[in-house]
Amino acid sequence: MPVARWTPDKVKKISELDGTSEVDIAPHATPILNLIRNISKPILARGQARGPVAPSGRHQRGVALIAGNRPKRILDIVIGTGLFVLFAPALLTLAALVLLSGPGPVIYRQIRVGANGKEFTLLKFRTMHHSEIFLQATVDDRRVTGVGRVLRRTSLDELPQLINVIKGDMSLVGPRPHAAETRIQGILFEDAVKSYRQRHQVRPGITGLAQIRGQRGETRTIHSFEQRMSSDMEYIENWSIWLDLIILLKTVPVLFGQDNAY
Repeated sequence: MPVARWTPDKVKKISELDGTSEVDIAPHATPILNLIRNISKPILARGQARGPVAPSGRHQRGVALIAGNRPKRILDIVIGTGLFVLFAPALLTLAALVLLSGPGPVIYRQIRVGANGKEFTLLKFRTMHHSEIFLQATVDDRRVTGVGRVLRRTSLDELPQLINVIKGDMSLVGPRPHAAETRIQGILFEDAVKSYRQRHQVRPGITGLAQIRGQRGETRTIHSFEQRMSSDMEYIENWSIWLDLIILLKTVPVLFGQDNAY
């Protein structure tokens, strides 16, 4: 089935995540975020001086993102380590609940494709009855355990990926990583959309622009997958530390306000 290549004109405007997004944030947080924005400017200027290669169609306000971006890596280490320490009690509690939910490992490990096409082992809490067969979760999937259903709806099953972030396999924010064998309408992801591999120029993330736009859960059609691809490429071409922080702040209310994760 022929699918049109992704082109910059397919990218939606990101203005809702620029300065106008402050209206969605609690008033007391606005001065802090403005301070972060001002601090990040010289860091981004140094990043531009090193000359990362920008894809065509880059938004003039952003810095085209590459996997070796140092400011982003520092942000991942600092915030990722802090979150891991903060959520350590929750991680232990959730691990106990998963252990009691049925036979199988507490931590589910799966090979995913990361930056530059390099494979890595993704970590997450097991949410299904143990099986060697990989299939995307669907609505009312009988493989999902009772505890797992709650974890998946709130994305708490993704918390172990903070370890992936600290190790350098992933970033806090970026395109979600997929298994190489994932298919949509019977077609491998990389064959369904010809520009799919472009998203591998960066580290995959725990959350991202597509996720806060509600583009999460089962990917049923090539059209819906192209929409996610558009959000992923928009993020890559418009990257900034400020954008990462905005996406992180917007992730929490999105997780508890949507029902399209099974």
